[in-house]
Amino acid sequence: MAPSILLVDDDPDTCESLTDLLEHHGYRVDSVSTGAQAIRKAKVDRFSTVILDLSLPDDEGITVLRVLKEAVLATPVIILTGLDQRATALHNGAFAFLLKPWNREELLDVLSRAMATA
Repeated sequence: MAPSILLVDDDPDTCESLTDLLEHHGYRVDSVSTGAQAIRKAKVDRFSTVILDLSLPDDEGITVLRVLKEAVLATPVIILTGLDQRATALHNGAFAFLLKPWNREELLDVLSRAMATA
C-alpha cells in the first residue's frame, strides 16, 4: 500500500497542486481544510506523515501541531506555510519547516526523510 499523507491546508489551489505532485510520486493523499478536521482524521486514520499549513480558518496551526503531536506522537508533521514561525513550529514538535512557495525537490526530500522515520 502507498504511504499515506494527511494534507491540512484551506487553499484549494495548494491542495490540488500538492495532491497532484504527491500522487504522481506514489503517495496517497487525504486533504482537509481545518484544524478540527485534521485532528479528527489523524485520531481515526493512520498516516505516514502530516503536511500542515499554519494558517487555518478555525485554529492556529501551532495549536493543531501540538494536539497532533499529543494524539499521534510518532507521525512526523511537516509544516508548509507562508508564516515565518520556524522556531515555534520546530520547538512544538514539527519534523521540518518549509515556507511557501515551496521547492518541489526540497519538499520531496523532506517527505522522504520523514517517511524513513515513521
